[in-house]
Amino acid sequence: MQGGAPSDAQGTPKTTTPASAAEVDDPGRRYLVPSPNLRLGGEIDQRSWTVYLTADEAASGAKLHFAYQNAVVVAPEASRLTITINDVSVYADKISSSDQPSDHVAEIPAGLLRAGPNTFRFGADQRHRTDCTIESTYELWTDIDPQRTFLAFDNERAGRFSRLDDLRAVGLDGKGNTRYRLIVPALDQMGATDVLMRLSEGLSLMGGMPNQSFAFQKTTDGALRPGELPIFVGTPDELRPLLPGVPSAATNAAVASFVDYPGSNGVSALVLSGPSWPSIQTLIDSFVATADTSSNQRRETLLTSNWSGTDTPFLFGDSTINLSAMGVTSEEFSGRLFRTRFTVGVPADFYANAYGEAAFYLTPPIRRMSCRAAISISSSTAISPPPCRSPRRVARSCGICRSS
Repeated sequence: MQGGAPSDAQGTPKTTTPASAAEVDDPGRRYLVPSPNLRLGGEIDQRSWTVYLTADEAASGAKLHFAYQNAVVVAPEASRLTITINDVSVYADKISSSDQPSDHVAEIPAGLLRAGPNTFRFGADQRHRTDCTIESTYELWTDIDPQRTFLAFDNERAGRFSRLDDLRAVGLDGKGNTRYRLIVPALDQMGATDVLMRLSEGLSLMGGMPNQSFAFQKTTDGALRPGELPIFVGTPDELRPLLPGVPSAATNAAVASFVDYPGSNGVSALVLSGPSWPSIQTLIDSFVATADTSSNQRRETLLTSNWSGTDTPFLFGDSTINLSAMGVTSEEFSGRLFRTRFTVGVPADFYANAYGEAAFYLTPPIRRMSCRAAISISSSTAISPPPCRSPRRVARSCGICRSS
């Protein structure tokens, strides 16, 4: 059955609607949504984040599977759901799934995906069926189902890892979780704890995912889940009963390599092995050093692009920063309520002694003569002074209360 939007003058790819999500094979799925749920609310809303892909994944043919359901009050003739990958539209069609969630498949053009980070953006432009008040805009929503939203690759080897940098592509499961399973036969030996904690810290920094967890075990018990990376740590003698394919070079020197996880259909496992635990510790130190940040080096950003689409800039003092640098894009809007979001970071020793004011600037054209801005920080909201009425460049300041 055909669904979605056919190709148009802008080159929007065709989409199809599968009979059910169960028809899609599990191998090769790459879940996308970095949270347990994803709601696009109000008259206009969007979410963006980056997904890291390996070279094999980027080179493979792929399809984007997704499912959504919307509020019954959303008018399909005036509402659209759009999806872009790396700023190229792969889906744009009316929002019309109020009865139950509907599954869709969007073809991804060849060459669009790239090795490394890829920006995914889901956006909704929604209008009410009957009501035209500001209050009615809060009734508009479209829910994207994370467990039915994923990439499916044509190449069965697309999900395998071949180099250490591929660890950034570990991904997540249908609830937005990333899990590292450390399999260490000598888990209870003295000195292993410090080494494994050091490794876990490096993996979390390298992965940069929003919901990471670590499991430690001595054997390979338990089935692997999507968004999970198995990691074997130990000497060759310790690992061979569990992993027949331990690299032979590990008998003489510490090595890091990828092998197929036992009993899996081509799922990669990381092996960190060496002739002794001191050699393994040295290997892990050098491996983790690539993700370390010197304590004497000031960090300019927080790595948040994997769930917010852009890294968060630090503010260390009086400064001016464009909203575009925080991922806010220009929008034309003809509705009643416009909202956007961005994040800023403050140092760990931040102390709000001078509460002052945060100034924001509106530049022409200002088409609505009743515009007013609100800024929410944590649980506090600051609202601009009376509505701006000048078409010239104006500044409005918002007092930020002490509780924020």
